[in-house]
Amino acid sequence: MNREQQFYDLQKIYWQAYKQYGQATTKQARQTQWGNLRRLFDIGLEMRENSYGNINHHIRSVLH
Repeated sequence: MNREQQFYDLQKIYWQAYKQYGQATTKQARQTQWGNLRRLFDIGLEMRENSYGNINHHIRSVLH
């Protein structure tokens, strides 16, 4: 998988998590989704700053 596809996939997952954050009805659910958003954002920064190989395992670890 090339980097552009990895960024595209990460962006799709980020927006899914963002929607879930907006739909969360309890404080705990919002905190969980906020944590997911932060981790996904951090993964994106690492991808941009470093020459990441395959990032799929990092994404899966966030959304387990």
